[in-house]
Amino acid sequence: MEKSFILGIGSQRAGSTFIARLLDLHPEIAIHPLKELHYFDTIFGLRDEKFLKEFCQNQLEREINQLCSANRFEFITPTWQWYVKTNFKLLTKPISEIKYFELFSALNERKNISFIGESTPEYMLLSEEQVAKMRGFVGNAYVILICRNPVKRIISSFRLLRAYGGKAKPRESAALDRLFL
Repeated sequence: MEKSFILGIGSQRAGSTFIARLLDLHPEIAIHPLKELHYFDTIFGLRDEKFLKEFCQNQLEREINQLCSANRFEFITPTWQWYVKTNFKLLTKPISEIKYFELFSALNERKNISFIGESTPEYMLLSEEQVAKMRGFVGNAYVILICRNPVKRIISSFRLLRAYGGKAKPRESAALDRLFL
């Protein structure tokens, strides 16, 4: 693949989704629709593969629910298909059998793309040796490191964990702040 590469890394809850979406709006940039591929942190053993499989299973279940309950199907776009196929591949194949750029094969037909990339904050945790190996896969990449005020980041993480646990609604931010503090 003869394209320049962009990697978004940084702390969780620091704005990486926002930056990835902004980059993807540019006509010459394609950011992988599966935010947080977790390819390199899994391949290098920073994350157990079972967590990647669970993550992809949850993503696929959400998409199947959307598909089954839909009255209209405009959301089925090439980007949506790329997202679903990637989740399926990461769920059903061992990570060691997946070549990284297979995850970007949906872009083979798009000639106007100059940059491709992904955003997985945990890549920030890779060692120098692992970064060197990653560079062997992608070549030199433009890296966007995203940081956030640590106090605001931890409060945001707390809110997210509470919401995912089903114990709070997103609109209860003030109450969550008091509980956290």
